[in-house]
Amino acid sequence: MVTGASTAELTVILVDARNGVVEQTRRHAAIAALLRVPHVVLAVNKMDLVDYRESVFAAIAEEFTAYATELGVPEVTAIPISALAGDNVVEPSAVMDWYGGPTVLEHLETVPVSHDLAHCHARLPVQYVIRPRTAEHPTTAVTRARSRPAPSASATRSPSCRRAAPRRCPGSTCWASRPRRPGHRSR
Repeated sequence: MVTGASTAELTVILVDARNGVVEQTRRHAAIAALLRVPHVVLAVNKMDLVDYRESVFAAIAEEFTAYATELGVPEVTAIPISALAGDNVVEPSAVMDWYGGPTVLEHLETVPVSHDLAHCHARLPVQYVIRPRTAEHPTTAVTRARSRPAPSASATRSPSCRRAAPRRCPGSTCWASRPRRPGHRSR
């Protein structure tokens, strides 16, 4: 979750309508808030198993939205779905006529995403690499984060701040200029 959310503009958190907001739901919301993901979609699934009741959806959406607001999540969109029947996934549901919002696909296609570097939040891509212990790799390795200069209005980069090629920083403190481990094979 952390690796994917570190560069995401939107997070979809899936909740089982029978169970409501559980610890894992809260944990995923906390990770999204920590990594400053600006848009969160709460997909309340398995509405068919609770007889498509609006009261069940409203209670889950209210509880999650209150929790996400405490965490500082700027936007939460709750959508009731039944993935099994396809309700509110691509097409609006005929069974949940009480819901007047967008389907999941409509929301994903219309949510605004930021490509302006001045509005991008500082994020650190995180990845934990676990390799089997062999003679070549005797210990677990953690990838090093690449340094990125602060965004400026005069900087010319690709349109997406998330997909821009990382620049190597000058000087001996750069990760690329550090000496390699003994026996390390470059790729």
